Amino acid sequence: MPRHVPYVGANFIIQHLKDLVVKILAVLFDAGDILYSKPRRKAAIANFLTTRGYSRPETNDPKEKEMRSQAHAGKIDVDYFMEWLLRHYGVTKK
Repeated sequence: MPRHVPYVGANFIIQHLKDLVVKILAVLFDAGDILYSKPRRKAAIANFLTTRGYSRPETNDPKEKEMRSQAHAGKIDVDYFMEWLLRHYGVTKK
């Protein structure tokens, strides 16, 4: 025999749903590492390259900076930039 479930009013349900809702106060986008940057990124790249027999990249490479800037601005595709960067560092597909 089916069990009888008592009717619960809509106001009761709405009040309990409101209690469960998590309010979003802010959504932040960090385009270009303005709010957060990865301080060890260059060291990790240098380590990756040198442990594989490649030269250490220049500290302030103007061409790399320009291409990275174009990728951040959406002027070039990020995948294209990453492939360009590896070729720039001398890494090629075998």
